[in-house]
Amino acid sequence: MFKYILCKMKNHFLSSFAGIQPETPGFSTVRIDPKFGHLNKIKVKVAHPQGIISMNLIKQGKEVKGDIELPEGLQGTLYWADDKINLTEGRNEIRY
Repeated sequence: MFKYILCKMKNHFLSSFAGIQPETPGFSTVRIDPKFGHLNKIKVKVAHPQGIISMNLIKQGKEVKGDIELPEGLQGTLYWADDKINLTEGRNEIRY
């Protein structure tokens, strides 16, 4: 039961704060729409069928800085401040 609760909490964090979700069916692309709230940093690693998605973002005022790394063959979109930032496989440096 405890393991089930921890798994649910992790899924809630990933979808609510980190905002990491499938953008297309089968998770062939990823949507990242972080909701910092009162947090100023989100650092997370998420298992994906193609590898690990790694995100390390810091919010400074209305700006966001950091990096997002996607596994080989995976593309995605970062949604920030009403804009879309295309993400490609490998390391994506974020300065927005």
